[in-house]
Amino acid sequence: MTGAGEFVEVQGTAEQVPFGRARLDALLAIAEGGIRRLVGLQRRALDARAERASPSRGILVLATLNPAKGRELQALLGAVPFRVRLFSEFPGARLPEETGRTYAQTRSERRTPLRA
Repeated sequence: MTGAGEFVEVQGTAEQVPFGRARLDALLAIAEGGIRRLVGLQRRALDARAERASPSRGILVLATLNPAKGRELQALLGAVPFRVRLFSEFPGARLPEETGRTYAQTRSERRTPLRA
């Protein structure tokens, strides 16, 4: 979701129980609230880090192997006090496989560190 509230990507599955439009709208509203909260927390963390930063800028790695998605994320971040790199720029970089049968299982598996 962009800072203007526009969707960049939406993924979902009913996980064996179909749901209607009202439920989808409710889920999107919950997601929007969470995304806005996360963006606010991330901006505050970056601002706090910038205040403590040394003259040499750190590196912020965006965990995506999709260059187009990385550019979208960079645009969403705007100006940050870091050199921004994409995970795809690191030779041999790979994300954890999505092997879970449900979103919750896959999410749990993705808590493992990324490997380059």
